[in-house]
Amino acid sequence: MTEKQRIERMMEKHKAYFKNVKGVDVAFSTKGDCFFYEYNEEYNEYTTYVRFFTAEELEQIIEDNIATDYCIQLQAITEETLRELDAPARQEISVDTVVMNSYSLNREILTNAFIAFYNMLEKAYEYMKPFKNWTEDLECKSESNSID
Repeated sequence: MTEKQRIERMMEKHKAYFKNVKGVDVAFSTKGDCFFYEYNEEYNEYTTYVRFFTAEELEQIIEDNIATDYCIQLQAITEETLRELDAPARQEISVDTVVMNSYSLNREILTNAFIAFYNMLEKAYEYMKPFKNWTEDLECKSESNSID
């Protein structure tokens, strides 16, 4: 089996990753070089562009890319959570409001905190969706392989 065929088998093994994570793919040049890349449409740039030679190198690149993307998403979720939860604390409150309406003020702060938390969960779900689809495809593939 040629190395290109081994690479193609590796791509098939990780088909769920290529299908569910937008912008990632493998390219073969006319000179026989192999490249793994990730294109970001929002910024119109390649965030990853790596030359590799073997199927094992491709698998390592894929695993590294998954780990990096996952960590970046966790960092974004954490930062967004902190921003959302900090927003109610940055609101200006007059002393008169605190004295006269402490019950409604506490209720407003709790409501704002809940809204911030809910919004953070929605964003976290969107950030993690590619990984969810990828793992679901892997689980389905694993179940079908165990049935065979």
